[in-house]
Amino acid sequence: MASQSRLERVEITGSLLRVTDPDSAAPITVIRASDLRQRGVSTLAHALATVAASQSRLDLSDNVGNVSGGKAEIDLRGLGAAIGSGASRTLVLLDGRRLVNHPFDGAAVDLYGIPLAAVDRIEVLRDGASAIYGADAIGGVVNVVLRRDLSRQEVAVEAQGSTRGGGLVRRFSLAGGGQGGADAPGAEPAWQWMHALDLRDQQRLAANRRAASRTGVLLGDTDRLTSSTSFPGSINGYDPAYPDCAPPASVAGTQSFCQFDTAAFVDAIPANQQRLALFRAERRLDAQWMLSAEHLWSRQHVLANSGAAPAAHYLRSGTPFLSSLPAGFEGTVPDLYGPDPTVELPGGVVYWRELAAGPRIRSSTTYGARSLLGLRGELAGGWTIESGLGRASSRSSERVRRGYVDDGVIQQGVWDGLINPFGPQTVAGQQAIDAAQRDGEVQRGRASTDLVDVRVRGDLAQTRHGPIAAAFGAEHRRERLSFAVADLAAALPSLGLDPGADTQGARRVNAVHAEVQWPLSERLDLTTAVRVDRYSDIGSAFSPKAALRWRALPNWTLRGSVGTGFRPATLYDLHRPSALGFSADSHDDPVYCPGGTAAAGMSPGDAQNACGVQFQTRSVGPAANGQPLDSLAPERSRQFTLGSLWAPLPTLSVSLDYWHILLRNVIGALPDGAVFDDPTRYGARIVRCSQLPAGAGSGLRREDFPACLSSGIDAIAYVDLPTQNLGSLRTQGLDLGVQWLISRGPSGRWSARIEGTRVLGHRYQREPGGAFQDAVGVYGDDAPVFRWQHLASLNWAHEAWAVSWSQRYRSGYRDQVETRHVGADITHDLGVQWRWSETWLTTFTVRNVFDRDPPLSLQSRSFQAGYDPRFADPAGRMFGLQVSASF
Repeated sequence: MASQSRLERVEITGSLLRVTDPDSAAPITVIRASDLRQRGVSTLAHALATVAASQSRLDLSDNVGNVSGGKAEIDLRGLGAAIGSGASRTLVLLDGRRLVNHPFDGAAVDLYGIPLAAVDRIEVLRDGASAIYGADAIGGVVNVVLRRDLSRQEVAVEAQGSTRGGGLVRRFSLAGGGQGGADAPGAEPAWQWMHALDLRDQQRLAANRRAASRTGVLLGDTDRLTSSTSFPGSINGYDPAYPDCAPPASVAGTQSFCQFDTAAFVDAIPANQQRLALFRAERRLDAQWMLSAEHLWSRQHVLANSGAAPAAHYLRSGTPFLSSLPAGFEGTVPDLYGPDPTVELPGGVVYWRELAAGPRIRSSTTYGARSLLGLRGELAGGWTIESGLGRASSRSSERVRRGYVDDGVIQQGVWDGLINPFGPQTVAGQQAIDAAQRDGEVQRGRASTDLVDVRVRGDLAQTRHGPIAAAFGAEHRRERLSFAVADLAAALPSLGLDPGADTQGARRVNAVHAEVQWPLSERLDLTTAVRVDRYSDIGSAFSPKAALRWRALPNWTLRGSVGTGFRPATLYDLHRPSALGFSADSHDDPVYCPGGTAAAGMSPGDAQNACGVQFQTRSVGPAANGQPLDSLAPERSRQFTLGSLWAPLPTLSVSLDYWHILLRNVIGALPDGAVFDDPTRYGARIVRCSQLPAGAGSGLRREDFPACLSSGIDAIAYVDLPTQNLGSLRTQGLDLGVQWLISRGPSGRWSARIEGTRVLGHRYQREPGGAFQDAVGVYGDDAPVFRWQHLASLNWAHEAWAVSWSQRYRSGYRDQVETRHVGADITHDLGVQWRWSETWLTTFTVRNVFDRDPPLSLQSRSFQAGYDPRFADPAGRMFGLQVSASF
């Protein structure tokens, strides 16, 4: 025991205690920054995408056509995957403290806001930890630990590119530090500081530059992943260009319409850049006390191309581009600009693609910051104290750049016969479209968290089996969020934004927590923890946890834990503004197209609005929907783990952990598929045109929906999908880890490692008391839950050389089209390092060595087609070269 007491105590993620043997205390994956450099990983988001326990999405590509702010998140255990509710159940910390969530949805921390150049390691706790950290730690915790040993300056330049072009990455990083003020040689310095600068740029990768993503016409199907809103346009169900159409942009579909190949005109990876900076300084006040100050700043910018906008406008007969309609396709439209708008004129609604306006270019810019003052010191009896005071903030802005045109101006030009929806524009028509171009901010969000906390740690007592270690703490936070939509959005219907949807919210959070480790015997210890959180807007949460560790043999440890967790509705959940989107898949109107067959007597134009349509959807939180905030109950979880850590040889360790999570009151939105699967039960969710007011006014109006421009049927305007408590989710699985030092001798050091996760079950309810849906190995309502994932590596190091070969594997699953199976996603990476002097280090990497395309998927959720951009990288083989110097 005397020798053990001299071991340095360290803090590990998932506990506030300082312990001497962290290796077997909890199921933790540790990722070293040096290993990431050797694999060519240039962002924290890419680093965490390789964690086997994560079901994360590559949300940068998801910014094409969607409002995501270009963020990236991590979703441990896939608790938000199948239901499409984001990564809000994984807590991300920076040096053990919270960051602010992204303001556009308030769900999770943006991983692009942390500079990889300043990171020492990433600790991923694969267990719930609400009893330690509070809300959001249901699926686990990611703690990014910054470097503290920087006494030299490190400069690195890096480039990654493909021989097939597109997606070029360039990066520059600088990290360094210093110290001084020591009273005598060998004494502790009086002050120390470090800084880091991380600059990264990536060029766009157009979808048409890769075979896997260049078209939505897949497996001979011209309809499903293309759009019937094409160019040349159609009117009242009559398509004058069919069947010739205008290939390759539009192709002949099977329903007598030209289909527009949207996927051929969008970005697979949008142009993006990250700018990150960090500065930290520490000042020793005396032998026991240290004062620190830290500031983190980040800027993330994304420029995304989502192709030309679809449009729907009134067109009267007799214009230069439409003299009359064939028999069977006649219709009438209101006299929009006449003295009496109730007068009907011959004509119809034309659906067309605004190609002459160019592709829609939209930018997202997010600024993040965290300022923190810290004080730590020693108290009597060997106790230590640590406190912090700071603010974390994030602000994000979305702007339209090109391809977004004022809808009122275009409607006037179509009505007057100036703009041609059926063919090439005249000089005057093109000038009218160019004049209608709009450039400006359309929405912005802000989020901030003010924080003050204090923690004390020490030993309560000594027993014959060791000290009773304890930690106590208190925390206060004030959270704020605001979201505003600019008036410009009213003129741009393809954005789906409501200018009247401005919202804001604020709340206070107070918490106290305690953790105690009880040594029950020489080989057995019990750790108990409890936390109480009080939210000013929704009430209190009590979170206990107990963890047991038994060293059954000197080389074999058994560990287990049981606890509860919670996640209150975020400020965005509660105050989410009304916004319009589109259903994830195409559906049939249960009244006018039952079973996929148009009702008798319907015109072709009306059938176009009823059969095989991606209907518009509306999302909204309780505050904006006129409901009380407490109508959205917090999520509650119960979870337990049981694991084993075995070291049969000094050079070999094997870990196996079983985990189980039960989550109740899941916060999300009913999937649109559920509404159309059971329209009798969910009929009230379908809002038809007749239910909306017409004419000028606030809120959603009949004129906001293209389907309502057709007067033949009472079409579906939108499907109402507000944020609500859905039901329960139950998931369980196994984590496997093997580390093996194969040999160490004259030929070098050989080692191998594998970390894998097998999900044994993942079932969820769409509503309280509803039937459970299986999600393992199937697409689910929004995304698949992968049954097996692993990262395996083989490493060799000798003198100035180091070589790493790694394999990333994700199992296949049943596609969104249930008759298909998506193949496994398998990629291999190579990294070679050569330290050719004490100063210089060169790293050569090859990502996706065998240049494998992403597995074919017929998902229709994203603008990209042919694969799922949320999980697979379309870039192909990428060569990288980094040169760094340390001086």
